[in-house]
Amino acid sequence: MDTQTNAVYFTLITSLGFLTFLMALFIVSLFKHQRQRLRDYQKQVFREIELIDGERERISADLHDELGTGLSAIGLLLQQVDTGKTNPILEKVSTQVRKQQEKIKEITHDLVPRILESHGLKPALLDLFEEIRAAGNIKVTVDLSFKDAHYQPAKSIHVYRVIREIMTNSIKHSGASEIWINCRQDAKKIRIDIRDNGTGFGY
Repeated sequence: MDTQTNAVYFTLITSLGFLTFLMALFIVSLFKHQRQRLRDYQKQVFREIELIDGERERISADLHDELGTGLSAIGLLLQQVDTGKTNPILEKVSTQVRKQQEKIKEITHDLVPRILESHGLKPALLDLFEEIRAAGNIKVTVDLSFKDAHYQPAKSIHVYRVIREIMTNSIKHSGASEIWINCRQDAKKIRIDIRDNGTGFGY
């Protein structure tokens, strides 16, 4: 009887062990499947972002090269018009041409900053911070501890836009007079720390 009981216990323990193994295998497989789905989703999102950025670059180039050049040509032609006296209409047209040129520059800069493409992320950020300083009475303290070599244009534009958006919101909504920016990198990621002395908001 004891032998039979031991055999039953052994069978139960073996069955439980086998079931536990199957459960563990199922859970591991499920985690691997979920991780793979997450990686595939991330790749899809990155591809879509790259397509959007490519389209932004194309639009920016078209605005700058086609419309910008066309307006410049119109401005030069207007300068060559000599009626012998002041012409209010020509002056208004020239003023409007200059305004449209400035608007195109602003739009192309927002789409893809030229300095980001030509010089890299760090110079583009420093240029952004200088614009903020020049635009108002805001003190910007900066510490950028990363190398541009680690950030290709496709990644740089995202870092740039994130920082610009945060700083824009800080200026618009917090009433800050001072902003601190700290950007550091490790082997795999960049850490962005942005603080200001403005008013917060309740939850």
